Amino acid sequence: MARRKSNKKNTKMILVALALLLALVGVVLFCVLNSVQFVIGDNPVEDAFYKGYQVVFGYTETAGSIVSVSVKVLTFSFMALLPIILVLGGIILALLGLNNKLFSFIGGVLLIGAAVLFIVVPNFVSLTEEGAKLLGGLTSLTGITTSFKASIGVYLGASFAGVAGLLTIGSNF
Repeated sequence: MARRKSNKKNTKMILVALALLLALVGVVLFCVLNSVQFVIGDNPVEDAFYKGYQVVFGYTETAGSIVSVSVKVLTFSFMALLPIILVLGGIILALLGLNNKLFSFIGGVLLIGAAVLFIVVPNFVSLTEEGAKLLGGLTSLTGITTSFKASIGVYLGASFAGVAGLLTIGSNF
């Protein structure tokens, strides 16, 4: 009987370790890969990709070779930071949940919530007025709408966080 309990404990530890690894990889991929793309009307702008860390913490673009001009394009966005915070909270609770099923379950729910928030990050990008002029040009005069759409970093971050959440919840059974 003791042998069976030991195997179950080892399986849970392996599942939680795999979940934590996947969650961390998801956050890193979100931060370093192109996560959002600027869109004018229905047409994506080819050179207007922004990485996750730029979306979260802001981004200043410098243009010009002789006279350099800096324009703050994106500002800090707490709602883009929230999925990263949820992943870190889910990791901590999953580790605490090795001996407690409730903590493990709540950690899994936080990771799944982070996956959902990763998907909606493009809705919370904070574009400055100067950034809108730089990227969109005369769109405000013509009535064409501008927005952001999700890119590979958002999808990978959400996928990895979602799988990590399912593994964490599944480790309880």
